[in-house]
Amino acid sequence: MPEKPSPYRHFKALVVDDNNYARKLSEYALRKIGFQDILLALSVEHATQSIESCSGRIDLIVSDWNMPEKDGLDFFKELKQDPKTASIPFIMLTGMTGAEAIKEAQQEGIQYYLVKPFTEASLRTKVDHIFKDKI
Repeated sequence: MPEKPSPYRHFKALVVDDNNYARKLSEYALRKIGFQDILLALSVEHATQSIESCSGRIDLIVSDWNMPEKDGLDFFKELKQDPKTASIPFIMLTGMTGAEAIKEAQQEGIQYYLVKPFTEASLRTKVDHIFKDKI
């Protein structure tokens, strides 16, 4: 029996991480889940340019928290201030495991948070929850 096509094959994801290895791992995990259209950005500035070039048509952002110049939390706050990007689902990735970091992210409105290193299964769980009403 042929494999059923992924419900995410037509969704566009943006991965933002200053670490090339981590960025590629996130891309790989998203591809395994079924995303085919994935943009990669090595900074918030680059991510912002990618969003503008797509006219805001991004279905999911997976972003590292700790990056030079501007971090993922500041990026998230900027997105929420702009009506064109405020509704884009956002998954924060970080190596920080302390309760303080998680609390700070939640206070800023981040609902989806994964600690690095994460598994494909844990990312799939978050993605499935985000899109449960859209697929």
